[in-house]
Amino acid sequence: MIFSLVKTENKLKPLSDIKILEFIEEKFSIKMVRRTITKYRKQFNIASSSERKKLYTLNF
Repeated sequence: MIFSLVKTENKLKPLSDIKILEFIEEKFSIKMVRRTITKYRKQFNIASSSERKKLYTLNF
């Protein structure tokens, strides 16, 4: 789910871990903490929102 959210995000305004958390909590009606999102994002080798924003601007 995290991977698909990041893949389809707005390249000019990437989703932060908090925004990803809010989306997942709303969609699945579960309670999580931001650290969990960060943990899985790192396991999938997905950069943070600020790093992704820099990468996207370099690719334009």
